[in-house]
Amino acid sequence: MDQNIFKAMFAAAQVRPGQVQWTTPGTYSWVVPLGVYFISPVCIGSGGSSGPVSSVGAAGGGGGGLRYAKFIAVTPGETLTIVVGAVAQLAAGGDTIIRRGSTVLLTAGGGRAGTSSGGEGGSGTAFDANVGGGNGGRGKSNGVTGVPIFGGGGGAGGYSGDGGGYNTSIPASGGAGGAGGSMSASGWGGGGGGGGVGLNGEGASGAAGQGSGSGGTAQGGTGGSGGQAGFAGLGVSNSSGGRHGGGAGGNSSTIGASGACRIIWGSGRAYPSTLTQDM
Repeated sequence: MDQNIFKAMFAAAQVRPGQVQWTTPGTYSWVVPLGVYFISPVCIGSGGSSGPVSSVGAAGGGGGGLRYAKFIAVTPGETLTIVVGAVAQLAAGGDTIIRRGSTVLLTAGGGRAGTSSGGEGGSGTAFDANVGGGNGGRGKSNGVTGVPIFGGGGGAGGYSGDGGGYNTSIPASGGAGGAGGSMSASGWGGGGGGGGVGLNGEGASGAAGQGSGSGGTAQGGTGGSGGQAGFAGLGVSNSSGGRHGGGAGGNSSTIGASGACRIIWGSGRAYPSTLTQDM
């Protein structure tokens, strides 16, 4: 075992396990508790919105990226800044960020808004190599001549792979992320929203949204790792992405799901799957 990881786990064993999370867009200050010298965070970027409705339908937004880091060294009593990505109509999803002053410790990128080439999924960055996660899935474009396409949204990134694209499953290796929503090729239907991802560690991957490609209901993608499913695209109903980080289905002024951040600490606790539940 790497010596730095061993030291981190030993130090973490001396403090009672705990966790804190933020799921509402905004900027927050968090003071590291006494006795805490290492934290393991996960960040999920916000999902992108749908594109504008036009004669060829509307494109789905990309899913937010997911990034986690193991055993970031902190000082008890220091203040970290947490930024949870926001969502807006016809706009990209905001990044979710952890900062120490001006130094970025971890970032999960927001998904892009839907365009004629689809909504690109969010990615992310971190301050060192001891990090994992996946990029958001891509939303379906609306650029089909003569056939209006209301594309599905992309799923949020997973703990071990990318989120699913529109109407596709998670890669065979298992991304443990949200799945893409299905599309609707009709003059009134909306594409399904992408599935979101949960904050309590790696779980089962999402399943692709199903539904008619020529009318009827286009289903949202299932959430991965305990995330929420994307909303169905029926008529002009809101086919937003699932919590957290799902991309919006192609529909009128539909937004993606907001981002989120969670930090855990204590003996051996680390993402993606070691004692990550509430304790």
